[in-house]
Amino acid sequence: MKTRSQLKEIRIELVETIQELNKLKGVHRERLKEIVELKAEIVKLKDEIQQLKNKIAELEKEIQNLKDKIAEHEATIKKQQETIADREAEIKALKKRIEELIRGTTPVNLPVFLTRMTPGRKGTVVDVSEEWNYVVIEVSDQFLDELLGKERQDPFLPVEFIIRRPDEHGKVVTKAKLVSLKLDKKLAVADILLPWKQTSIKKGDAVLYEHQPQP
Repeated sequence: MKTRSQLKEIRIELVETIQELNKLKGVHRERLKEIVELKAEIVKLKDEIQQLKNKIAELEKEIQNLKDKIAEHEATIKKQQETIADREAEIKALKKRIEELIRGTTPVNLPVFLTRMTPGRKGTVVDVSEEWNYVVIEVSDQFLDELLGKERQDPFLPVEFIIRRPDEHGKVVTKAKLVSLKLDKKLAVADILLPWKQTSIKKGDAVLYEHQPQP
């Protein structure tokens, strides 16, 4: 009887154990399901993280491109500012030349001027532009005194020069008309008078003045 009672108890314990085991299996299945879901969520999060990283890389590349464009625009602006400065300097120089031309055509005391000017060599060609038809002449102090007076304050007439080869024959090359002066460097600019041009002007050609008839 005791053995049967024990067997019954064992069977009851076995049933309880099986029930507990089945319960644990259910919990285990739930946990496995949760693990699978968590793994799927991790994969999804990894994908989202990678997408965000890719987006960050695209944005950083776009930022760099914008910075490059800004640097390029700044370089362009700087170049344009330099160009503007050059143009302003050119305008200033042209305005100065206009003033000099106006000054050059200002009425002067012609008899005094003609008395001061003596014929002879007044300078040397130091530069020439056949394209723009002008010559740059290094003039003597004597010429400047004769042209502008001792104080070099008088307005000047647009006198004409004869340009000759500096050799013994002194071949006439052309005539040129004075248009502007740069006193600090003792330079004069003269327009080439094309109807008088016999041959090409060269550096070193002699520049002479002859008395001109009073208009």
